[in-house]
Amino acid sequence: GGLLIDAVRKAMPSKLGRELAGLLLENAPSDDLLGASPETLAQLVEGRLAFLTEHKPGRAKIAVTNPDGALNGITTIDIVNDDMPFLVDSTIGLLAERGHEVRLALHPVVAVKRDLAGKLLDIAAKPAADGTATRESFIHIHLARLSAEEVATLEAELRSVFTDVRQVVIDWRAMQ
Repeated sequence: GGLLIDAVRKAMPSKLGRELAGLLLENAPSDDLLGASPETLAQLVEGRLAFLTEHKPGRAKIAVTNPDGALNGITTIDIVNDDMPFLVDSTIGLLAERGHEVRLALHPVVAVKRDLAGKLLDIAAKPAADGTATRESFIHIHLARLSAEEVATLEAELRSVFTDVRQVVIDWRAMQ
């Protein structure tokens, strides 16, 4: 997998893109990346970077889309949220409950620096010692292609799940 990741990194035009390529792909199950070209993976990383470019802390950002180009034929789910417990399990649980087959699931927890507007300035595996980075949970999932109607329903359901998780985590901390 290392050679493939290097090839994808080389294909990325920006430092943030090269950084994200490593964070996203290095823990990916190599079977899931089999047969994927560096170009396809570079397109995947580029799309994720565009998604991560803006995020306001304190809320989940969720997108369920039917991409074209190299990723045609699948539906992608992208979620970025302040890092907290239960996010991945809750997401996978909802998909299983709805009978969706997960073809690829990547979920790095990343250390990000953002400006006051929520724009991405830097991304890394671990926060720097200066304490200026925050930890965000990023979830990227591939499903078999869904209809536009199913996409809208799934996005609404995920929003509801993430609202519930945030409430549970806040309450759970308070109850302790």
